[in-house]
Amino acid sequence: MSQNVTKQKSKKQRSHWPKIRRRGKAWQVDCGVALGKRIQRNYKTEVEAEAAAAQFRQDRSQLGQNAFALTPEQRQLCSEAFKVLTGFPEHTLVDAAKFYKEHFDPGAHRRSVSEVLAEFLESKRTSGKAAVTILDYNFRLGHLAKDHGKNDIHSVTVQTLEKWMDKRKLQGVSRANFQRNFVVFFNYALKRGYCKLNPAVALEKVRLKEVEPVIMPQGQVVDLLTVTIRKAPQMIPYYALGFFAGIRPDEIKALSWRNVNFERQEIKVTSESAKTRDARYVRMSPNLIEWLLPYRKADGEIFFSQRYFNSTRKAAGAEWANDIMRHTYASNHCVIHGTDNTADQLGHKGKSMLFKHYRRAVSESEAKLYWEIRPGVKDNVIQFEKKTA
Repeated sequence: MSQNVTKQKSKKQRSHWPKIRRRGKAWQVDCGVALGKRIQRNYKTEVEAEAAAAQFRQDRSQLGQNAFALTPEQRQLCSEAFKVLTGFPEHTLVDAAKFYKEHFDPGAHRRSVSEVLAEFLESKRTSGKAAVTILDYNFRLGHLAKDHGKNDIHSVTVQTLEKWMDKRKLQGVSRANFQRNFVVFFNYALKRGYCKLNPAVALEKVRLKEVEPVIMPQGQVVDLLTVTIRKAPQMIPYYALGFFAGIRPDEIKALSWRNVNFERQEIKVTSESAKTRDARYVRMSPNLIEWLLPYRKADGEIFFSQRYFNSTRKAAGAEWANDIMRHTYASNHCVIHGTDNTADQLGHKGKSMLFKHYRRAVSESEAKLYWEIRPGVKDNVIQFEKKTA
């Protein structure tokens, strides 16, 4: 009697979900259909099948029927995904899946950040971008590629860029410069179909404080030139072109003596060496001509040495700042020649840049003295002809 009851009970349990049936030497647990697939699992013994069925009933109660469409490997992947998203809201895994589906295009040309950077830099070189600009791209974007170079570029988000900059504590002008390069870089990738959006355009704009341009006092300019004549005279053209022509340091280093025309008293800054890629002509002041004549050459680049640059500034006690020679030139030039003329000399297409970055109040008497800083020769010793106010 007891054996019949046991058999009836077992038969009744098997009629419930999930169904358990004998399949040859194995026992099969049939969970029905989930997500269009029939879910069936085989076990060696009836005891194992009964235990699995009990677990399936518990799982369905907690997760629903579709949970059984996941293979053990897929469940493991879900578990690993949740570990990656530790600290995020529980629904983030769904959001991550939606984001991936939206941005992943199996038909697109997939590229890593490093691959796109190499292509981007080569494109800028072939298009004739200024060498100094390419160096800046390579420096800033290269740092990003060190950490995210192997990642697909379409996977980089605005959060990726924000966290990367925050980790390096980038602020102010430095952060703004990085963000500007990011925008250019991801625009390049966007136009070529490597990503579907430019994450850099969503970055919070950096608010920069207005900083008054730093200029060098006339006394320090004289001291620097005096020391340079004594210790490294071949550096005089470099300093003279910066202080008395307002040419950018990188433009001076790329300048050839053949573009310094003493007869016409003008200097041609070629499109190849100009930062803006636009050629311009700079008129030479009388004192600049006097500074350059002793070092005049028919051809060849203007001499520059980082070692001499550092040693002469240190020996003269000259306090340095970014673009200080150009700032000093512009502030003393516009007092005498006006803002329109100075903007033209600097290669600006308007006066707004001059007022924002270069112009600083200098009295007319101070400016007149500045343009009288010139070398003089007496008894074979170079001296300075200085006027006092």
